[in-house]
Amino acid sequence: MHRPLLTLLLALAPGISPAAADATRPVSLPGAFEFLLPIAEGEDYRVLVWRPPGEPPAEGWPAILALDADRTFLTLADLVRSQSRNPEATGVRPMVVVGIEAAKDARDRRARDFTPPGGANAAEGGAEAFRAFLETAVKPTVNRVAPLDPKRQALFGHSYGGLFALWAATAHPGDYALYAAASPSLWWNREATLGADLAAIARAKPAVLVTVAEYDQADDPLTDRPGHAEKLAERRMVDNARAFAARLADAGVPTFTAEFAGETHGSTVPAAAARAARVASFVFRSPSR
Repeated sequence: MHRPLLTLLLALAPGISPAAADATRPVSLPGAFEFLLPIAEGEDYRVLVWRPPGEPPAEGWPAILALDADRTFLTLADLVRSQSRNPEATGVRPMVVVGIEAAKDARDRRARDFTPPGGANAAEGGAEAFRAFLETAVKPTVNRVAPLDPKRQALFGHSYGGLFALWAATAHPGDYALYAAASPSLWWNREATLGADLAAIARAKPAVLVTVAEYDQADDPLTDRPGHAEKLAERRMVDNARAFAARLADAGVPTFTAEFAGETHGSTVPAAAARAARVASFVFRSPSR
């Protein structure tokens, strides 16, 4: 511990001895662990896992996989850990939480991995390969240490991750029982995903959750970012999310939506994660799952 901080602590709490104050240790989340998985030679991903206490159900644990683990995993894991203790009151039931993030160069990797095929930028459009990585490497590895129910799995993504979730829902609707997209970047590639073919998802009928923040399309009055309001207005994130959700509902897909007042594109993550955990718990307990 830095000495100035230690001195301040002792001044605020004079009953603490210097020896006790120095006896610090990292805070950990019980039931959580992580490992590395290669997606390609020399390129690893961190996979963070939290599993509920006790023995898994006979069919395996339900699970929610969260992209951008550095921003989503601890929020989701602690939310599920605390709220699943009283599911009748919270609506959140025990489930495994899995977070995935690139071990390095995460910003570049997410632009590649979360964007669908067909874009003009050669450094993007790697969604198919990343989806295969989740299905053939991440899920089977997690399953060995935390048995998963293949019929009760959810995918949660924010921004580019939300774009990936909606692309995966239409291109591979059998991978998850719920696809949860928070503030999805449907503006990408001239809104190409907004007009995706819904025939496959209309047949498979997984559930889809689409959330947006009030200030996804207008600048937050508490901030001062010159030119940002114009950028948000051009991307039409709220309008696009509403339009895509409406298309899904019209196609007969079980669709859930939420718009979070007072939140920005970044601050909406905890609220969207909480809603995803509740909707996943609702979808997982359906007799058809």
